[in-house]
Amino acid sequence: MVTNALQPTITEWQMMREQASILVKTGFLPRSIDTPEKAVAIMLKGREMGIPPMQAFSQIHVIAGKPTLSPELMLGLIFKQCPGTKVVYKQNDDLGCIIRVTRPGHPGQDFSFSMADAKRANLTGKDTWKTYPRAMLRSRCIAEM
Repeated sequence: MVTNALQPTITEWQMMREQASILVKTGFLPRSIDTPEKAVAIMLKGREMGIPPMQAFSQIHVIAGKPTLSPELMLGLIFKQCPGTKVVYKQNDDLGCIIRVTRPGHPGQDFSFSMADAKRANLTGKDTWKTYPRAMLRSRCIAEM
């Protein structure tokens, strides 16, 4: 049942709790979603944004204890909510990412995130940043956008 209400009905709440319990037991959810309560929290976050539960589980990540949208989900929501938006990567390498975004009827705008920005934020010492700097810079640039 798809609904626009942010708060689930009692029946929907019970169904979400049952689904969460079953899904956690499957072991198919991301490692950070290891309790039914965490699964329900992700489901609720997805519900607020019009995202089905299974997509929410795969595209809402828990970072530093907070549910956070993946860059792919951010882009998807931009394209869904603002049809005609164009995103062009002017740079996307291990040194930085620059994105040019245009919306119908609006001038384009550039967004960027560089390795220097990552160093200032003390991000570059983390394993993911060492292994996948280009992907991490792209993700941060999308979040900046």
